[in-house]
This record gives sequence, structure tokens and C-alpha cells, in this order.
Amino acid sequence: MISKWLHALACRLHRPSPARTTIAREIRLDLELLECKRLLVMYHDTGVAQLMSRYYADQQLSRAEVISLLQSTADNGGLEVNELRDIRTMCANAAMPNHVRSLTKNLLDSPANAAVSRIDLNRLSDQALPASTVMRLIDKWFYGKERPLIPSTAEYRSVAGQLFVGGASRNDVDQGKLGNCWLMASLAAVADKFNSNIREMFIDNQDSTFTVRFYRFTGRTYVEDYVTVDRFLPVAKTTGRAVFAEFGRQASDSKNELWVALAEKAYAQWNQSGFAQRGSGKDGQNDYAALAGGSARVALGQITGSAATRSAMSTTSAQFVIQALAEGAAVIVSRYMNAAGTSRHAYVITGFERGEFLLQNPWGHSHLRMNWQQMESECYRFAILRKASARSASKLPGAMAKVSPMPGVVQDHRPEFSGARLSTVA
Repeated sequence: MISKWLHALACRLHRPSPARTTIAREIRLDLELLECKRLLVMYHDTGVAQLMSRYYADQQLSRAEVISLLQSTADNGGLEVNELRDIRTMCANAAMPNHVRSLTKNLLDSPANAAVSRIDLNRLSDQALPASTVMRLIDKWFYGKERPLIPSTAEYRSVAGQLFVGGASRNDVDQGKLGNCWLMASLAAVADKFNSNIREMFIDNQDSTFTVRFYRFTGRTYVEDYVTVDRFLPVAKTTGRAVFAEFGRQASDSKNELWVALAEKAYAQWNQSGFAQRGSGKDGQNDYAALAGGSARVALGQITGSAATRSAMSTTSAQFVIQALAEGAAVIVSRYMNAAGTSRHAYVITGFERGEFLLQNPWGHSHLRMNWQQMESECYRFAILRKASARSASKLPGAMAKVSPMPGVVQDHRPEFSGARLSTVA
């Protein structure tokens, strides 16, 4: 069929030039017809095929088009088995941005779907889904409406401000009242040494939502994974101030800078998928409290897509740390906060001058200067990231960016820091 059509096309192109405008129009219509026929063959459901022929005319699906396709299909009584299969086919074969593909795959198959309130699912499989379930999953993955649990003394409020104010900086990090120094120090260290990874971590959807990228470790490689958050952040009911990572003075302040608080919220949501703190006993929870305790080394890899190394104080020299800093590495040190060693805290080492290491506290204050003898006495471990992966912009059909192969690397998710935040009081 196609060879005959191509032969006819060649003959038509040899017509006199006055007719070529008409011929071009006919060719375009013929191509559209061929594409429709191809889609009808690829997709079992006529409705999905028709929607694809409309949205895929430019050979690229946008976030808005995928959402519209899902909503339009679900509006006709939910998603039937054939429609689910077709959406999986679309996700595997159609060209779309990586984050849209990731969110669509998560909507279909993420373990987090089983925990969505009022949705009794183990994992989505080839079974019909009611329209109400599909709409809830669209809200969860594309609009960030399944927010993490927060204390009873807090509430969610829409927060004004910008994603970045003057770019991302380590000085933007102010931990708040949660024991996640390991995550806050990691964000600060990456902002300091691999700034573009922080900027490229967020996609502003221009509808008061942000899609946030993390990397999950598969055993050999890091793979991009995405969640969506909205502008609603937890604040104290009595004061309106941030409960966890700081964003500014008040929720209504247009000068607020949101990236740290949004990354923290996104990580709590991502934790529900079981990838964030796998093996820690806290995975599967969409809850800020699940972030109290974790590993800075693991978080560095999840933020950047490159494996960080861990080095014990007993086997590390001052020159080793100085050299790592000189080479542009992100370095986090773990410090005992009491004589018993039961309280621990993470700091970013930002430099070395006049015989002292400069330690930045993710609390936003109480920074330290320590010589090596003090470090040996009070600190016990380093997490070091020497490179960060460049974001893949691939939009080829079926593409899911994979970066930083790490043969033989096993990710240990056991927490280095646990318990309540040391800075419950500033």
C-alpha cells in the first residue's frame, strides 16, 4: 500500500508548477490520513486513536495534551482494559518530554498509587479503572494534590513568591523543625558546587505547580523520576510561619524563595513510591515525619544522578578532604553533637583557609570553623560527590534518561542521622 502511494506521489510531483500548491495540500491530507491509519493499527481503542491523531499531529505530546487525553478518555466511563493498554503503548512509543513520560508511567504503575487515600489498589494493572480513580491519580501526579502528612499544629497554605530569587545558593537553605539535616545539607552542597543541577531539578508548569526531578538507583544506574508539587506548604496555624524548610517570613510575601521548601515537600511525596529511603523502614510514607533521619550520601545521588562516596574519619586524612575541595567536590561531614554520640548532625564543608575547615550549618546559622584535630575529635564520616550528571533532554520515543552507570555500587539507605531535629529550638 505505502509503496503504491509513494509511486503516485512521485508522479504528482512532476506535474506543472501551477498545480503544485494543490498537490502539496493533497499530500498533507494524505499524510494525515496515513498517520490516522497507523494510529488505528497501533491503538486498539478507537477513541484513544482519534485523540492521538489530534494531539500527535506535530509528532510530540506536551504535558497539557497528555493530561487532556487522560481526562477525555476517563470521562467516557473510566479507563477500560483496552484504553489502559493503549495509554501504555502511547507512553512507550510517543515522543514527549522525559518528565511527562515519567509522570504518566507513575500514574499507571507506581507503588505509591496503592497508598492514595480512598483508592484501593495494589498496583495499577490491566483492569478497568473508574473515572473518579483516574481523576484522583491525575491530580496526584500532574497537579501535586496528594500532599504529605503534617502535624496537627500545622496547616497547608498557598505560598506566594518565586522559585528562585537571584538563583539557587547554599545560603537559601534553612532547615526548619525536622531532623532532615542530611537532605538539607545535600541540597546546600549541590547548590554550592553543582548549581545547574538545582536549577534543572525544577520545571515550572505555569499553573502554580512544579515538577521536581529526583534520581532513583536501580542497582547499576540512576534513572530520572519525577513528582509534582503545588504551592501549598505547611505553616504553623498560630503564626503562619514555615514549619519545615524556610521560604520567607509569611506565606503571602511575594519575596519568598520556594525551591528548598518545594524540594523537601517533593522528597516527602517521592518517598511514598518506595525509592527515597528504601530499606530504612520509612519508605512508602507520604509524610514529612518520614524524613527524620537519612543518609547524605544517598541524597546526593538522588539529587544529582551521580554516586557519592562515603569515607570514615578513621581512614581519611586532612589532605584528602582539602584535595577534594580543591577539585570542586561537594563535601558533607557528619558531626557528633553530644559526648555520648547519640545526637548527630550534617554540615557542608565549604572551604579551607588559614588551617581551618569552614562548616556551613543547614540551620542557616551556627556555622563552624574547625582545624583537623577538632574534626578528628568531633566528626566521624564524610560524604563526597565529585561530579554531577548533566540532565538528559532526550525526547525520543520510548526514551527514559539513564545516567551514571556505577558497576558494583550498592546503595545503602540506612540512615546516618536519626531521631528528632537537633535544632527544634534555634
